[in-house]
Amino acid sequence: MGISKKHHYVPKALLRNFCVEGEATYYLSRRRCDREPVSRNIDSIFRRISYNTYLRNDGTKDDIVERFFAKELDNYIPSWTQVFENALCGGQLRFSSSEHRDRFIQFFYNHTTRTPDFVEPILQDVAERTFNNETINRFETEKRLLTDKEKRLFQDDEFRQRTLTNTRVENFSRQSLKILGRLSAMKIVVATPDLPNKQFIVASRPVARFEDYPHQELGEKGVEMWTTWTPRIAVGFVGDDSALDTMRLDKDNIRKLNRTLTVKSQSIAGKSKRLVSSLAKSAW
Repeated sequence: MGISKKHHYVPKALLRNFCVEGEATYYLSRRRCDREPVSRNIDSIFRRISYNTYLRNDGTKDDIVERFFAKELDNYIPSWTQVFENALCGGQLRFSSSEHRDRFIQFFYNHTTRTPDFVEPILQDVAERTFNNETINRFETEKRLLTDKEKRLFQDDEFRQRTLTNTRVENFSRQSLKILGRLSAMKIVVATPDLPNKQFIVASRPVARFEDYPHQELGEKGVEMWTTWTPRIAVGFVGDDSALDTMRLDKDNIRKLNRTLTVKSQSIAGKSKRLVSSLAKSAW
């Protein structure tokens, strides 16, 4: 079996919901926010080559994490879309089974953390705290002296990058049971715009967090996490059991969600060229 290369951190099955025609959507990067959104094939956006590939010391590669995302999570996106559409029609959110709901929770958890916009600032902080002389001194004091070859390797940019990449991929394979448990205890709500001419965008950091006051714990009342699913569907986890299964969002809350996603993201896309342009000018 060949190693996969094109790894979408926002799944193509989700991006298809935001296509204007065929597999094209209006896309804009923060690096080119002075320009107008352009039509791009979803195969070329929100992805990196070999992003979830583990690099072994012998030079071989392992893409088991990416295959897990594709088979065990992303593959269910069309069925979840149907669940959310049914909820908006009938007023009740009903997954086909408890396993179907649990799998969506796991998808949402990874949807939050697998994007470079979320994880790269964390890795940068780890790199600055790890690859320095203090680390070498501490290791030699507590363990043993490093050889000259080991010291050169520690300073090698390629070694550092491979170490950070493998650390990130390994962390993806370790799902936080604590966070998954808290998400499982929260209410899942499906929202749609209350006006037919309003819609959502999709972003490279696709989950937005809202809270009543800073540093609230996930699961507390007032904490909400939302992602956009289609131009007409957003899905949220809220810390309020009394919340209804479905809700309609007015233009201010739609703008708030879209703009929050844009502020935190390096790129955005959507069906409306005008909306993508407006959000970029407002948030970037």
